Amino acid sequence: MNSYFRLVLTLMFLCLATTLYAWGAKEKSQAEPEVATIPETKVVQVTGWLRSVGSEPLNELVITGTDGEWYVAREEQHKLKDLRYRTVTVEGTVTILELKADNGMPTLIFPTLSNITIIAIE
Repeated sequence: MNSYFRLVLTLMFLCLATTLYAWGAKEKSQAEPEVATIPETKVVQVTGWLRSVGSEPLNELVITGTDGEWYVAREEQHKLKDLRYRTVTVEGTVTILELKADNGMPTLIFPTLSNITIIAIE
């Protein structure tokens, strides 16, 4: 009886372990979100309030204007960091970064400015 009980428990454990392993495995659709860069780049002029979002050390500079939010590329932030919380007009090249969900639909779109030239400071 004791060996029969051990055999049944071992088989139950193996069935449970393989089921739990299958439940924990990631499917291809549940992989990490995909970030795509839309290749279209163009030069734009943006006017808006320059603000800082996030927390150190990963804060971002964002220009909030009437036409939306424009993220400043990390390599360009040194040009604008002393102008935070002021209204600025800049010209730069915009690149659209798009974060996609598991089903392939875009969830977040980040227009990012690079090659920035400061036009006006208010």
